[in-house]
Amino acid sequence: MKIGVVNPRSHVMGMWMMCCCMAGLSLGAVAQEPMDKNRLPNSRYQEKWEEYVHEYSKGGYNDLLTEHYFKQTVSVDEMVAAFHANKDKKFTTSPYAGHDSVVYALYSEQVLLTSPISRHPEKKVRECRGVWTDGKLGYILKAVQGKDGKTDEALTEKVKKTTSLEWREGDFVALRKPVHYMGFIVSPRVQLESYNKERLVGYENRFRNKADYFSHAAPGWTIDGDWDSEIPCGALLLGKMICLDRTSRYVGPERTFSVLLYQKPDSKAYKREYTLQLLLPESPDKDTAELFWQMKNFVEKLRINAFNPLYTTDFRIMTGRYYRVTVNKCGWLVEDYMAINR
Repeated sequence: MKIGVVNPRSHVMGMWMMCCCMAGLSLGAVAQEPMDKNRLPNSRYQEKWEEYVHEYSKGGYNDLLTEHYFKQTVSVDEMVAAFHANKDKKFTTSPYAGHDSVVYALYSEQVLLTSPISRHPEKKVRECRGVWTDGKLGYILKAVQGKDGKTDEALTEKVKKTTSLEWREGDFVALRKPVHYMGFIVSPRVQLESYNKERLVGYENRFRNKADYFSHAAPGWTIDGDWDSEIPCGALLLGKMICLDRTSRYVGPERTFSVLLYQKPDSKAYKREYTLQLLLPESPDKDTAELFWQMKNFVEKLRINAFNPLYTTDFRIMTGRYYRVTVNKCGWLVEDYMAINR
């Protein structure tokens, strides 16, 4: 739940008008009062950028995760095709289906992509899925479930009592709070723990990553959500910043279009730059084409690393974001399809 923010759809007109009013603030009027960090103008968004870069945007190159597992990137062509195939779908299946899961975890629920269950010496166990908890000494098996999704109590107790831990050797790769996104299952939060029996011998953690700078900087705070609960407000902030970046207000008829924002293929993993591709409409009119160009120009001027990569359950890195953009005389409304299709 996001505290201190309004629903983007239900109060969109008021938010857009506030955006346009902010652009016209009189600095002279502000200067009449003693400067205070809680007044406008202030350095809130610069401070949020520093927090994001140093605390919530880690990894991306020369680490164990990308060296051993997430070696490939989802191509732009595949992301475009995924949009046209899934833009109107509401995914109802669990993002944990087909994988082990980690419950009662310190960092929210996780999907476990590599599991010792698949390496167990007994075939009957290998055909099951495990339910784990994240303990102080690593992952602890809580239950073994059959294909029907029900816990096999006898088999669970048998596996728990296994005296040898050799079958547990290897890596635990987990995604925190995975979600459906245009046919992919993704999360910016990933962790690797590598064990030699009960001993931890390798570790990489991205469990604090935010989806992007805008999600982190959007006003409000979360008490019962995760990274994905910040997506709607982050997209709303992106729209406000595009609005403030404009030198003139758009006065034409309302236009709506869909775009793919993605990392430029020639940019480095540690120096991520971005661009934009129009997805819909396929044959834009003059106004839509001009608005798309304005947004693309804004995106290509963003600071490097403004978006974190999304890790997929098929061990790839996805750099794209899907947005629906509505522009009228009141301003820009940007919505992420991750929220639209939920």
